[in-house]
Amino acid sequence: FSDVEHLALRVLRDPLVQEELGHRYKYVFVDEYQDVSPLQQAVIDLLPGNQFFVGDIKQSIYGFRDAEPTLFLRRFEDYREREDCLAVQLQHNFRSSPAILEAVNAVFDRCMTPELGRVDYQKEHRLIPGRQGERGERPRLLLVPDLREEELTNAAAQALVMAREMERLRGEGYRYGDMVILLRSIGDRAGEIQRVLSAAGIPAVTPPMAGYFGTPSMEALLGLLRYVDNPLDDTALLAALALWGLSADDLAAIRLSCREGAYHEALSAYQTPGPLLEAVTDFRRRMAEY
Repeated sequence: FSDVEHLALRVLRDPLVQEELGHRYKYVFVDEYQDVSPLQQAVIDLLPGNQFFVGDIKQSIYGFRDAEPTLFLRRFEDYREREDCLAVQLQHNFRSSPAILEAVNAVFDRCMTPELGRVDYQKEHRLIPGRQGERGERPRLLLVPDLREEELTNAAAQALVMAREMERLRGEGYRYGDMVILLRSIGDRAGEIQRVLSAAGIPAVTPPMAGYFGTPSMEALLGLLRYVDNPLDDTALLAALALWGLSADDLAAIRLSCREGAYHEALSAYQTPGPLLEAVTDFRRRMAEY
């Protein structure tokens, strides 16, 4: 990804490229601007057109990827002072209940300071409830006792506290299906928490842990890369053809046209006129470039 950024910067330094992009694009939209790096900022500066930025300095979490939140702060202050720009502070929150926002404000009022969080939260960043007529239930902070002497992990100790809280909510009329446990990441903790809850008689399920590279879209893309690496890999070839847009019926038609030998041989021999042949020919041509 870093190579792509550097190459994009090199291309954009060409005045002819800038002129062409200026004719093609009228607006440039940048989301999550608080996580932009100096290199990405250099790319943005070379893009012509009207620029629109969205970000939240409080959500900057990619310092380890060279994100520089001060770029956001400097631009925001610059837009405030310039007459040809507009800076809008979006403080009204319509997603969370007023009770949740009060709890968030109570914490951030104390820890989000210019010295610590680079913003004066009390002055300009306090969240304002946007919902009307709905207060919501106040958050409760539950303390987890130290159970290491009982040879319980932190996850197991937390799960015991969760189990007691869930039973309390059940007594107030909530169903187990109304409850969800949010974790920073699933990892090994989810399985351990699920086991503790199940032992307590609470039906708990966890989402599959396939991860990013286990998603269908990534599996298809990896299949395409494996095929490029080895054109004789029929399993990778089928994944690549599916990514190319061929349906199961298309794949079957190719196989039926040549029942003997490997699938890549059937693909090479396929010559039945029609849209499928056009797609196959395009696939062969593009793959030959690699």
